[in-house]
Amino acid sequence: MSAIELDGEDVDISAGAVDELGCHLTWPELQGKDTKTLERAKDALESIVSRVEECDFSTLPSRSASLVNLEGFIAYSLKDDDTAIEKFEHVLQHDPENHNAVSNLAFIYEKLGHLRQHKKYFQRLGNIHCTRDSEKRVIIRSRSLVDRGHAVRFFEQDSRQFSYMSYFYEAAENGQNKNCKTPERAEWIFEYALALYRRDNHFIFADASHMTLNRSFREAAEHFYCVTEINAPSVRNRALSWVFLGVLLNNAEGRALSDVLPDIPQVLTLTAAECLRRGLQYSHCPYVTRRVAAEYTRMGHYDEAMKYFDMSLDNLKSWFAYRHKGRLLLAMYQDDAYKYAGDKRELLLQAREIFNITLRMKEVHADYSDLGYVYFLLGDYSKAVRNFKYAVHSKEDDYFNPADTYHRWSRCLEAMDETEGAKAKAMEAKTVIKKLKELTMAAGDGDYHGDSCQGDCDKISTKDMPGYINLVKEYRIYMRIAKRKTRQLSFQDLPKSSDPQTISPSKTLPFDFLVSFDVKDEEWALALLTRLEKDQKLRGIIHFRDFIPGEAIVDNIVHFIEKSYKTVVILTPNFIKSKWCRYELKQAQCVTMTTDRNTIVPILLQKCEIPKEIRDLTYFKCQHGQLSAMDFDKLKTLLTQPH
Repeated sequence: MSAIELDGEDVDISAGAVDELGCHLTWPELQGKDTKTLERAKDALESIVSRVEECDFSTLPSRSASLVNLEGFIAYSLKDDDTAIEKFEHVLQHDPENHNAVSNLAFIYEKLGHLRQHKKYFQRLGNIHCTRDSEKRVIIRSRSLVDRGHAVRFFEQDSRQFSYMSYFYEAAENGQNKNCKTPERAEWIFEYALALYRRDNHFIFADASHMTLNRSFREAAEHFYCVTEINAPSVRNRALSWVFLGVLLNNAEGRALSDVLPDIPQVLTLTAAECLRRGLQYSHCPYVTRRVAAEYTRMGHYDEAMKYFDMSLDNLKSWFAYRHKGRLLLAMYQDDAYKYAGDKRELLLQAREIFNITLRMKEVHADYSDLGYVYFLLGDYSKAVRNFKYAVHSKEDDYFNPADTYHRWSRCLEAMDETEGAKAKAMEAKTVIKKLKELTMAAGDGDYHGDSCQGDCDKISTKDMPGYINLVKEYRIYMRIAKRKTRQLSFQDLPKSSDPQTISPSKTLPFDFLVSFDVKDEEWALALLTRLEKDQKLRGIIHFRDFIPGEAIVDNIVHFIEKSYKTVVILTPNFIKSKWCRYELKQAQCVTMTTDRNTIVPILLQKCEIPKEIRDLTYFKCQHGQLSAMDFDKLKTLLTQPH
């Protein structure tokens, strides 16, 4: 097969094009699963798929296909070829153009030596990807990406890994495209929002920077709210999106939807409790009720929490509901203000029973730690210590701060008069916290970029590189020092370049440079601006600090580009997608054409298509988000106005 032209585009239907999306049986993330893991996954999936509302191709097509395809993968991995084929064929009965189901069947028949069947399904793949309907192409690809994200996340969901995030990101981007009209896009955006929520939890456990937490909250809230606005056949994701907005608000003090959704009046004053109630207005499915119950536990509404946990468990015996019901019982026991009708020790005995149930469902750090803590409170120190040991040796450590286990272990050893051991575990807690923070720096606190990274990109690094300027690291250190000095300093508190006292009368133009960037690349842009302003004494313009309130955005852009000696363009895939960034670039080009000087200075921060307006310009190129010292000196010279 070869490339053909569809809608003016070359569409490759060769084997290479098919391999680009792959399938469950070829994706490297799913290979090498042990039998115990697969058997547990099989049992968990069966309980979900058996529920009509959770696996309904008419209302949740992407989710349903993902669940059944995953069942097929597990069956094949457990050497049950017939069941695997049956599952993939079941998907095709509902979605005849499902790339992954067809590709999985082609793979199986090739391995079985049934080449006639293999060729039939491979040809079917070619026909699927040759559709002339552009929206259908988007749906086919997005379903495949969401399917892969589902599968990878299913096996990673109890560990601090986010390799599945890039798949949901691309699907969500497709769903937010103005030309994408399918209601199914609500599923794609929701899955990415859910990934952002999990990352937000990860940042909070690791005490990430204020800027990282704000960005994390904003991105997750924007995507969840987007789902609430889509009129999809199933209300499940809409209900859950409202619930997760409440969860995000509860995750850290001082959060408000007015900070992240300022242009949506109807949500500006909503509290976490009000968001939870909105979710319940749409649905009482077990996924909604168990999440609401978990938040009510955090809020101290114990009786309401118990009601919704029982409601969820009556419909679906899920690990999440059992685990958090156990947490509820622990909270009730430890809350001196809570009046329990009987002996409070009964709460611990109930919690012990529940955590034993969860550990039979899957073995995770959090449950071992909580069970150990229950034994500690019951006075059974030997069993407590054993469970703390099991906890720290568990590979599944999400949904929990592992340092808490070492603190509990230390308290238990102290109660056993093991003073030296108690001190050692307390020291290990500090080491764990440090490692957790390092993991955050590597996986999210600036080093995690664009959410579409698959490991082969030029991601931003804060590790020192000889001969390079580590802008982001310097900026974070600067902001931490400033925060300690003022406690409440934000970047907006720094003197504006447009303040009269900051403008030198000896310069031809009031400002040396304007930084044009997409909001997702904000930290790097701020790092560059800070270095140039504070160390080089140049005067920059950045939109959220310097644009004049009350003026139209377009007027602000035109005014400040004309008043700036240069426009520094931070090129990334995000920049290319932003209409405002492209508008700023066009305005800078207009200034170049009407003056005797070239005003545009491009910096390639991440690999992307170079806009046609500046393809003939030489640009600075970053290595892992860092400029070479030589290039930075050249940049300073370019931005310095002649006197």
